[in-house]
Amino acid sequence: MGWKTSEIQKLLETSGFKETLKKSLHGLEREGIRVSESGEMSKNSHPCSFGSALTNPYISTDFSESQLELITPPFKTEQGAIDYLKEIESYVQKHLQNEYIWSPSMPAILPSKECDIPLAVYGDSEESKKKTLYREGLGKRYGRRMQMISGIHYNFSFTKEFWEKLHTKMDPHRDLQKFIDDSYMGIMRNFLRISWLDVYLFGSSPAIDKTYLKSPKAPLKKLGKRTYFAPYGTSLRMSQFGYCCAVQAELTVSHNSLKEYIEDLQKAISSPYSKYKKYGKSQLNDSYLQIPNEYYSPIRAKQHVGLNDDILDKLGKKGIKYIELRSGDLDVFSPCGVDIEQMYFFHIMVVYLLTQPATRLTKDEQKSCAKNHDRTALYGRKSGLELKRKGKNIGLKKWGLKEVKGMLPVANLLDDIHGTNRYTQNINAQMEKLVDPKRTPSAVVLSILKTEKLEFTEFGIKRTMENSKFYEVVKIHKETEARFKKAAKTSFREKDLLE
Repeated sequence: MGWKTSEIQKLLETSGFKETLKKSLHGLEREGIRVSESGEMSKNSHPCSFGSALTNPYISTDFSESQLELITPPFKTEQGAIDYLKEIESYVQKHLQNEYIWSPSMPAILPSKECDIPLAVYGDSEESKKKTLYREGLGKRYGRRMQMISGIHYNFSFTKEFWEKLHTKMDPHRDLQKFIDDSYMGIMRNFLRISWLDVYLFGSSPAIDKTYLKSPKAPLKKLGKRTYFAPYGTSLRMSQFGYCCAVQAELTVSHNSLKEYIEDLQKAISSPYSKYKKYGKSQLNDSYLQIPNEYYSPIRAKQHVGLNDDILDKLGKKGIKYIELRSGDLDVFSPCGVDIEQMYFFHIMVVYLLTQPATRLTKDEQKSCAKNHDRTALYGRKSGLELKRKGKNIGLKKWGLKEVKGMLPVANLLDDIHGTNRYTQNINAQMEKLVDPKRTPSAVVLSILKTEKLEFTEFGIKRTMENSKFYEVVKIHKETEARFKKAAKTSFREKDLLE
């Protein structure tokens, strides 16, 4: 992407582009552990009323049989995606038997033995067995406890019409799909550069239960009898204590082009890692990665795939369909785990990143991006904290305010398109968090733990029960319930056809 920021922003403000921007698509994936009223992880099988976890498009499982994954189709508004997620969760809550969906990202009370955390089971077909074996490999490599962390994934795509218009104006001589792929890869590079910003603004996992971490180390401190916390932490989920792996730190997956991105992931899947050989047949292979999804990146290039499709092959043949932002913690104060404000910010940020110069990412800069991400997750609210930008130190607050202020033109544009002021209000709220760290979700969570003298598990139970009460009041629409029941029945038939 060689365009200038002012050039593309001016272009997006024209009426033709406004209409296509208004049709951008938003989707959500929400993970969550099924727990008892006392906050202990469920050991029960995936409920039959939810259909087959292998083939149900709305209700599935993640790593564990106890870990739900709720998936929305794409919507033209952020609120549409949230409303649908609430409908799915309403259906789920109605059919759970004395169980609840754990609200925090960091796990509930886990068993003392890792082997007692059940792997997700999908059936007897070859594809089903591969999915379970993959999870067995994850457990061997990183530990099953780490895999029980839950989060929110935000899926976003511009419309084909938007890309065609932009292509005509900006680079008509290039192949359209190549233009789309390069543009999405540019957004991904720019997101990696400031992914720490989302971790600071919306991270809400500064504490964990002792059953998650047997040997805590700095900067974690003890709070109460069974809680560990990072005094300035924002998101333990996105730190070295969460989705982090020293082995993967050795990998540098290029985001400079879709071709390089695919080639680097293919190399990681086909290159044996000596320390993984000891796990033998308890994994799909002994390579750095078993499959592309094992790569823990805060953003991914995506394409629609079927059960037996190879995502990298599909990306290579059809290009990027949408991008998946994966840095979002569950919002413990929202019944469905995600607040509309975070979705507004993600939307603003993606459009903003499209308008920014997207220079190539060197290996050193990419490693610096990862360090900034971890540093913010562990120390984000510390006064005077500095990150590394273009090889030089810069204050998190200074850099954050510069980026967020830079998003104001995009927020104004989206306000104009949607006839509202919620996007600019959102940006103002984020600037307030940067000025005053006490306004961040992580600070609010820690304040409650300390003020009310709660253990993390007590806090988690309290939020879980409060959020579940929301669904006692909300009546699920009859047609919606009928749709989910039909999807459950159909999913069993589709699973049986594979076996």
